[in-house]
Amino acid sequence: MSASAAHGTQPTSFPRALLDAVFRRSTEAVLVIDADGCVVYASPGAEALLAIDGSDEASRCPLTSLVHPGDLGDGGWKTLVLSGAAPAVRLRASGGDWMTATLLAEPMSEGGFGGRALTVRRELAVASDEQTMLAHCSSQRHTTR
Repeated sequence: MSASAAHGTQPTSFPRALLDAVFRRSTEAVLVIDADGCVVYASPGAEALLAIDGSDEASRCPLTSLVHPGDLGDGGWKTLVLSGAAPAVRLRASGGDWMTATLLAEPMSEGGFGGRALTVRRELAVASDEQTMLAHCSSQRHTTR
């Protein structure tokens, strides 16, 4: 039940300018792609994380330019975002290296748009970081005795 329904009030439309301000201030990495797989919007968090320059419209298209070719498969970008799964893929990071991330796709059909909103969740290499930390702690213990 929505908050407005719980209080017995009618839902109101959220001002577009306020939504835009929320995206500009968010650190979340969000991409919006159109029905052809072209990135038409990148949040500031996505621009900072991925190889996207918000001032350069050409760098925002296509999504396949951000995904490692080995992760696209036969279906290309559609396999990644239309399957309903949340695939782990390698994305081109802002430094030019590849990073592993999960893409969470949600359809955006409002106004006949037909695109998708993609939330990019960076995968952390926990296992290797833990091993590195344990090795460091172990070596520190041996040198301080």
